[in-house]
Amino acid sequence: MENGGIMKSFDEFKSEFRDKLLNELEKRIKMPLDCKRHDISKVNEKYESLTIGPEGSNVSVNARLDKAFESYRNGNTMDAVVQRVADAVERALYNIPDVKKGLPDLEKYEDVKSRLVMEIISIEENKPMLENIPHKDLEDMAIIYRIDAKEIAGDGASIVVNNSLMEKYGLTLEQLHEDAMQSAPVVRPMVIEGMATVLAKSLGAEDIGMLGLDIPPEQEQMFVATVKGNTHGASVLAYEDFMDKAAEKLGGDFFILPSSLHEVILIPDNGQFEVDTLKAMVKDINESQVAPEDRLTNSVYHYDSKEKIFEMGEKFEARQREMAHPEKKKSVLAELKAAKEEIASRPKKEVVDKGAKAVEGMAL
Repeated sequence: MENGGIMKSFDEFKSEFRDKLLNELEKRIKMPLDCKRHDISKVNEKYESLTIGPEGSNVSVNARLDKAFESYRNGNTMDAVVQRVADAVERALYNIPDVKKGLPDLEKYEDVKSRLVMEIISIEENKPMLENIPHKDLEDMAIIYRIDAKEIAGDGASIVVNNSLMEKYGLTLEQLHEDAMQSAPVVRPMVIEGMATVLAKSLGAEDIGMLGLDIPPEQEQMFVATVKGNTHGASVLAYEDFMDKAAEKLGGDFFILPSSLHEVILIPDNGQFEVDTLKAMVKDINESQVAPEDRLTNSVYHYDSKEKIFEMGEKFEARQREMAHPEKKKSVLAELKAAKEEIASRPKKEVVDKGAKAVEGMAL
């Protein structure tokens, strides 16, 4: 705490922090800088940030105000927080590439069309962001579209296609989606591997047999689906042939557990799992092991390989119950039919008399 033990409010902190940070950076970088506050909306996140860069340059760096304030609240002095953030901003400004020099011309759709990729995010957690971004719904998730920029800023780097870009391109959502469905599997190919293989790779083992994880494919009970590079890998759910390729690998129907934005877990539907049990597992893992910004949803999904139906687990179970007890639906229809036949079989005079009495009793 500073000022005699009085902790500054967030608004008080922001104003002083901005001035001190800008003064410190101008001493180090020896040039005039632009420093503007912005509200940043990213997947699963919304926060205030200072966007800092040399005047007239397209290079800038975001310094998150919430993170700086959190450090201050945890006991660090204002000056200490300023120094730490200034160090990070200085490094970034000297190392960030001049993005505009290497990116395709964003004004021309033909230059970015082959770089289109997709990302799948939660609708509920990203409603404000989705208002400004073209998207397609996939159950309680949304498919959004990005322009891959790995050649400039490294693997995983991309630019979100927003409504402004769509307007410049004169593009419909249907055309954008169709083009992304063609380019995304090429730019970021799908990868489906057994969990044993994934674990072995994460441990740096080239031979999974060394770890006792050499499981025959037909005995594997859990698979991981993602894209090459493992960035926004849950997007494979939108790939045209993903479901059928996964069904072939898993031997039929399967459940989909959203591990994160970057991968999903596939489990064969062998009759041993209930949706509620799987949902509880997903929720627990999301809360205990997945960073908030990387979470997809707490839902569980199912793919029916015979009917070619992808749906939320609850819908699948409801459909199964209906198929198992079709007589319930038939009995209602039968009752309606019987009632109609009974009325039709009455003498004509009886029907007319009852109708007249009903009219007499109505309040007009």
